[in-house]
Amino acid sequence: MKFPSLEWAEKLCNEINNIEIDEIRSWNWDILFILRNVKNNNDMKFKVKIKAGKCLGVEEDGDADYVIEGDYKIWKSILLGELDLAVALLTGKLKLIKGDRLNLLRHIRAAVNIASIIRARGLTNDLEIM
Repeated sequence: MKFPSLEWAEKLCNEINNIEIDEIRSWNWDILFILRNVKNNNDMKFKVKIKAGKCLGVEEDGDADYVIEGDYKIWKSILLGELDLAVALLTGKLKLIKGDRLNLLRHIRAAVNIASIIRARGLTNDLEIM
């Protein structure tokens, strides 16, 4: 499976639904992830729709409550566990283009825990990184 791809984002959505973390039950927002300079300087976008901590689906683009943008290399480093998501946001390596920064930071530890659980479950093991 390729990262990034819509197929990978859908698998991420399924994994989120199998995670039991109390903090994500209060999540009720859509997040648009923008990956810059993926391949041949092209960008990729995917939106994850979350309601009551459950992922309701993935779309290729669209309006969202939160928009987070960053270079592909930064997203890849986060995915592989080489860079902490919170550090990337706080240092500006990832940019919050739209959304409530304070609310996002309030929930960042849960997002970091999700990333760690996803790595532990092998979602990053069989990736073909572009």
